[in-house]
Amino acid sequence: MYDTYYSVHNADAGQAFYEKQRLNCGRRPKWANTYAFIDWSDDKMLNEKWSPDVVVGFVRKYELFDFAIIPGTTALYQWIDRGVMRTKNMDLLEKLSHKIKAVRPGHRSNKRVLGILIEERPKEVETRETFGHWEIDTVVGNKTKSDAVLLTLAERQICFL
Repeated sequence: MYDTYYSVHNADAGQAFYEKQRLNCGRRPKWANTYAFIDWSDDKMLNEKWSPDVVVGFVRKYELFDFAIIPGTTALYQWIDRGVMRTKNMDLLEKLSHKIKAVRPGHRSNKRVLGILIEERPKEVETRETFGHWEIDTVVGNKTKSDAVLLTLAERQICFL
């Protein structure tokens, strides 16, 4: 007497196995292994009003945690921005005291002005009663030197391309 074994593929089971294995692939973020540091630094920033720079400097000076898990000041600010920590931007005194720079009148922003704005064109163009008002546009590909561009011209009254 012989026993014969055969296997049947189940797509749902295969997908579930793939998704479970996929959770373990790739590089884990540094904050995933530093929950003790995150809790300690949240306590200092929320209760004692320390800045992230002070937290990082204090930890490095007194070697409270392993150097491998201590982030830089920039990384700590990024963790706060991304919501990894309980500390929010509004809890940081320095971040709230910085004013956003407004564009001063008379200073040009870093944008080229190419022609007259659509809002400044004559009112007769909007009515489409007269012939001779053309619109021009370009369609650019991947924006490399060798890519071709398409130039479109359209007359507003008869919509002739």
